[in-house]
Amino acid sequence: MKTLAEIIRKIPVASVIGNMDIPILAVSFDSRNVEPGTLFVAIRGTVSDGHEYIPDVVRRGVSAVVCEETPASIRQDITYIITRDSALALGLICAEFYDHPSHKLTLVGVTGTNGKTTTATLLYHLFRKMGYKAGLISTVAYYVDGQRSEATHTTPDPVQLNKLMAQMVRQGATEQTDGADGTAGLRILFYGGEFARGGAATYCGIAFCGWRFHQPHARPFRFPQNLCRIPESEENVF
Repeated sequence: MKTLAEIIRKIPVASVIGNMDIPILAVSFDSRNVEPGTLFVAIRGTVSDGHEYIPDVVRRGVSAVVCEETPASIRQDITYIITRDSALALGLICAEFYDHPSHKLTLVGVTGTNGKTTTATLLYHLFRKMGYKAGLISTVAYYVDGQRSEATHTTPDPVQLNKLMAQMVRQGATEQTDGADGTAGLRILFYGGEFARGGAATYCGIAFCGWRFHQPHARPFRFPQNLCRIPESEENVF
């Protein structure tokens, strides 16, 4: 069990109100999924703003809140961490909470417009045929060394992603393939989840709809390289 101070040690903190030496039992950015001992991260979304739900999660017993502005009402038994970008902080927090599972896996990210799920699935089965314990995260299903569960979202959120990778590590997996959405949000999603550790990115090309998310003048191989933070070597992208 990690303390709040340990979990937030890598995020840029503007100010802290309350005790940092408290145990954290869970991390959530969904106000419906909190319980006593939870660290709630308030994120501004396209539909709703997590800051509006801070009073609700406080009533439900969360231990701490990460947010971008100090709430109007402060409870003495709750710790508040103010940061500039709570969405960015969420990925770093999740990686720390789950003990950086991406550091213990060889990650293969697949991005582009078409063929992500097919390519990731083929790689997953190839790894298993070669004798590796492998995991797969796709838009269709999640696999942890042969055990399937249905995908609940097109792209898993940082909490779900790190939890899945941690499960893969516990079950002895060494490889993980991911059919990843190629939008800018991927950088936030994978912040704290590093592809650079012996991993690779597979690029399936980009159609007209994908140009909305990328600079038209950028070199094609830079898209997956930049999104997945792969080092400055073209040999990692194929």
